[in-house]
Amino acid sequence: MKKLSIVFLTILSSTLLFSQIKNEADIVDIAQLDDSVSIVNQTLIFVDSNKYADINIIKEQVFSPLNASTFLKYVPSTLISYDFYYQFSLKNTNSFTDTVYLNPGYLVRNVKLFIKDSTGNIIPFLETINVDGFIGLQLKANTVKEFLIKLSLAKNSSISLFPQIINKNYLPKYKTILYNEEVELKACGYILSGILLLMFLFTTTNYIVSGKKEFLYYCAYTFCMLCLIFLKAAFRKTIADFTVFFVCYLDCILLTTGMIFYIAFTRFFLDTKRNYKTLDKVLKFEEWMLFSLLIIYTILHYFTNLFWLENFIENSIKFIALALGIVYIILALRKKDRYTSYLAYGNVVMIIFSIVSWSLILITNKGNGLFSSPLFYYNIGLGSSLIFFLFGVTYKNTNELIEKTQQETALKQEVEKKNLKTSLLL
Repeated sequence: MKKLSIVFLTILSSTLLFSQIKNEADIVDIAQLDDSVSIVNQTLIFVDSNKYADINIIKEQVFSPLNASTFLKYVPSTLISYDFYYQFSLKNTNSFTDTVYLNPGYLVRNVKLFIKDSTGNIIPFLETINVDGFIGLQLKANTVKEFLIKLSLAKNSSISLFPQIINKNYLPKYKTILYNEEVELKACGYILSGILLLMFLFTTTNYIVSGKKEFLYYCAYTFCMLCLIFLKAAFRKTIADFTVFFVCYLDCILLTTGMIFYIAFTRFFLDTKRNYKTLDKVLKFEEWMLFSLLIIYTILHYFTNLFWLENFIENSIKFIALALGIVYIILALRKKDRYTSYLAYGNVVMIIFSIVSWSLILITNKGNGLFSSPLFYYNIGLGSSLIFFLFGVTYKNTNELIEKTQQETALKQEVEKKNLKTSLLL
């Protein structure tokens, strides 16, 4: 009797949940759609934590209202590797076939669409168009379709599931608005990219003229940072496939590779092999550790579903960068020379703004303004460190020029003395 009661309650709850989406008030009429509309309140969601393979098994599961879940703001890292399913209905009361577009959410990939046919079976929905990540849904005149959409999520902690339906004629304007929601932040990114480009040209020219390896490594570092900042600005808020690749993998690779080149630059700039032998060993160890973490990160990203471990390694790389900055500061306090001081000043500013940036990442209700963006403060820190680098390079080049001039003057005076002695003897 107890088992029968449980079965009855399960069937009843499923019926109630499915009845939500079949209610006329919960069905979006695309004929009435002029621009875009959120379908969060009309969507049910299911997380396939048991990894069912058959779509007909999925349709029998109990779906929950999306508007009652936490997925609107974030998706826990423990659920990233599972498939998610949307269920909603659309109707077309027009007298002609019409198409609308679905924005499934940020950092959603591998979208597969299914519909319920007249017999109640779930079949693939083939009448779709993919435009820059927006999924086209075509409905014939005077029809109602119940959609079941399978989503695979990108490996990232910034995913939000906020589905929207967009009128096909409004899509270009919708994309423009979406991509330019944070236009001030994008502008800051482009400005910093321009500064990094100038730094790249500056260090490249210095390397060509002087042949010093320190400029070669800093050139490589600025190139990595240039790509990182420019791509963050150019592809912010987009939902194309490259955005998923960049946000979930490439940005960490560029950051880590840039750090490796920066460490190599520091070793040559300070001549740690001769002046700071202990520091030289520490920096070499950090280079190999970062390179090893880079390989492990790549293996985890492409060959496993251990996103929690991948996320842990990515955060570890950022903490290593923080620790490296602290090492420079301690070194500057101990040695008290101008070379290390300029590196330390740059790292002090970078660390302060990085802490502000990380703190904002942890805050869920931080607002949408420019000064609420973690990336804005990271950009300020990076730009400030570049300024101190210029001061350090200018100081070092000036000192080397003075030393070279003094050596040449001393050599010239020595030659003049020898010539004078020779003329006196004659």
